[in-house]
Amino acid sequence: MLRNLFLASLLVSGAIGSSALASEQVDLLLKTKSIAENSENETVEDTNVKEQAVKEKVSDITQDSNVKIEKDTTKLKKVKDPKASTEDKWAEDWESDDEWDDDDNQEEGEDSEEDLDAEDTEDDDWEEDWESDIDSWEDTGQPSDEKSESSEDKKEDSLSAQTSDKESNDSSFWGNLDFSGEFAPQYRVFPLRGLEGQHRLDWSFRVEPELSSKWNDNADKFNAIVFFRKDQRDNERTHWDIRELYWQHAEKHWEMTLGINKVFWGVAETRHLVDIINQTDGVENLDGEAKLGQPMFRLSFVGDFGILDGYLLPYFRERDFPGKDGRLRSTPRTDQNNVLFESHNKHHHIDWAVRWFKNLGAFDIGLNFFRGTSRDPYFIFNFQNGEILLLPTYQIIEEYSTDVQATLGNWLWKFEGILRRGQAKTFNAQVFGFEYTSVGVFGSKIDLGWLAEYHHDTREQNLTPYNHDIAVGVRVAMNDTADSELLAFVLYDVKWNSQMYRIEASRRLGDSFRFNLEGTILANVNRVDPLSFIRRDHLVQAEVVYYF
Repeated sequence: MLRNLFLASLLVSGAIGSSALASEQVDLLLKTKSIAENSENETVEDTNVKEQAVKEKVSDITQDSNVKIEKDTTKLKKVKDPKASTEDKWAEDWESDDEWDDDDNQEEGEDSEEDLDAEDTEDDDWEEDWESDIDSWEDTGQPSDEKSESSEDKKEDSLSAQTSDKESNDSSFWGNLDFSGEFAPQYRVFPLRGLEGQHRLDWSFRVEPELSSKWNDNADKFNAIVFFRKDQRDNERTHWDIRELYWQHAEKHWEMTLGINKVFWGVAETRHLVDIINQTDGVENLDGEAKLGQPMFRLSFVGDFGILDGYLLPYFRERDFPGKDGRLRSTPRTDQNNVLFESHNKHHHIDWAVRWFKNLGAFDIGLNFFRGTSRDPYFIFNFQNGEILLLPTYQIIEEYSTDVQATLGNWLWKFEGILRRGQAKTFNAQVFGFEYTSVGVFGSKIDLGWLAEYHHDTREQNLTPYNHDIAVGVRVAMNDTADSELLAFVLYDVKWNSQMYRIEASRRLGDSFRFNLEGTILANVNRVDPLSFIRRDHLVQAEVVYYF
């Protein structure tokens, strides 16, 4: 009985709404008559135009009346349909009512704002009562006397929920996933053939895609970088490596990293003495700056005491060396198929390291300790198939090191030092130097930096080229839109008078390209100097990097 009364009330409401629309039509017809009477003095052509416009408006309102009656009928049908869910009915009615309100506002644009506000309030009240009664009828079997939330409130809640979902997606792993990378063809020219007749020209290319994401308000980070190089001549230089593949989580006072990563220690320019966590990629560059990815677990603590890093390194990476047809290699060549280890666990020996770093005013100080398999192999001679080869031997070492940098105005003072035990006999090595930068030389935008470093190593002369050497160089930063820069220096052996000249230059080409140029010239190399292996490997190397 109550349900029939409720349906009847809805029909009456619809009828009243239709009567109101009919009244609007009568008012418009009266306006049409008034317009016709007032336009007697106008031309016949103008009168016909106005009457035609009024007829079109009446036709539009008549169509709207039919649409609204159809919507009322649709609502009644939905109430009678027991299979339709409440959420579906609310969503569809909300959408249809919004279209109805929009149509009314467009047709009644000439009415005052107060009239429009009053009509919107009546429509909202009708929607509230209807939705509340439907919900209450389904829940209790009786119409509710309490008003439900207004349509605008529901819209705002829905919009808020959509915004919240969007923010949630943006802060998720997949919502912030980014893909980028580098592709770089490279061409190398050696003016002279190698000591064993290696080729003078060589081309190669590298691909380095990167996948990264930050989420959880940047507290979590994922990064993956895969490296691949194809070389024309050297099969050992054709290689691939996972440079990075790690997850990192950061809190206010601590940070954790798990996976494969690269870590850099040190401050010096011409030799990275204390940088021991990652293995050197020996087939990439002569400067030793290219590193292989290192599996690790890293835990960092941050506080007033500075930064304390702890490293657990469960797997060892062997150094790559050029092959038989490669340049910049030793003579005799290195046999990478017969590597020797001091530890019976070989690659699976667990290494560990600790680093403390703190900024004290103008000074940045790092104290380090490492225990594990040495990244620098010790070589022994081996005779195999009529050929003398060098066998890399990796020993267990303990290394204490420090790196200090002082920033005093335009001066940067740098020091690195190590004490290593376990590799042959105990030795120590240091590099000390400075860099002075003249900002805006001659009133231009160019910054000019002068650098000098002294190298000392207590090992024998034939084990390292840095026993007693001085490096002097210049750095130029153009500070232009192309980010042009240049570094040039000479490494001079005080004892044997050997010299190595190096130049590195780069310049951006547009938004997606960079041109890199490197050159190496060796002069007066003594045969007892380790550089004597590459004394004919003068080099000019050009590379164009495309960033995608």
